[in-house]
Amino acid sequence: MGFDPINPVALVGCAGAGVGSACARELSRRADGGLILIDNDEDSLAAAADALVRPPEKVSMLTFDPADASRWRDAAEFIAGQYGRLDWAFLDAGASFPRRDNYLDAARRGLDAIMPLIGDNRDGGAIVFLTSAAALREELDQENGFLGLLRHGAREGAELQVRVSALAFGGDAPTWADTPLFKELTLGDDSGAFARLAEMKIPVARLPGIGLGELIPLVLAEADGGTVLVVDGGHTL
Repeated sequence: MGFDPINPVALVGCAGAGVGSACARELSRRADGGLILIDNDEDSLAAAADALVRPPEKVSMLTFDPADASRWRDAAEFIAGQYGRLDWAFLDAGASFPRRDNYLDAARRGLDAIMPLIGDNRDGGAIVFLTSAAALREELDQENGFLGLLRHGAREGAELQVRVSALAFGGDAPTWADTPLFKELTLGDDSGAFARLAEMKIPVARLPGIGLGELIPLVLAEADGGTVLVVDGGHTL
């Protein structure tokens, strides 16, 4: 299902550095209705705002600990009051590796605060978690952790027409082929393992050669709830 709102408003919940900052730069070209940047480091957040390629007329910067539920509620009230809507949100779910200890709490807090706001739109919207492929590979055969949160969010989002998916970023990281689950699925054929991963409850798609500029509209408009897209740096898979 496509989703191309007029003058969309976007939020990046880890905009101060790394993939969050890169996503903020890409979204600055698309979020004509406004852009909200959130991070716990004020200096990094200001630098990320200065690096925006084509910022919309209205850009807001909010500095707070994303594990603080009350600050997320304040942020949601601010967005509703200042922008009147929210269409897209990119939230940190351990995009850096190794993950910080409270990454999952921060992801839950952001999801709980932002989901109702996007759900108020007639056509819903999209929430994309930014996570680490290196860390995600260790959770493929677990029911808890980030994948459990993603399943829960996708179920809740489906009722509000909010697609909840994830971008998992790779790089110079340990290979997935070393995980027990991948070895079990491989059966002597790596391509067969990828095909079986795509058939899991949470499909994992490998899209080599596609840049962030192409992935963002894809994941916002087309990715089904619960989908994980792995941005592979060449060593993760």
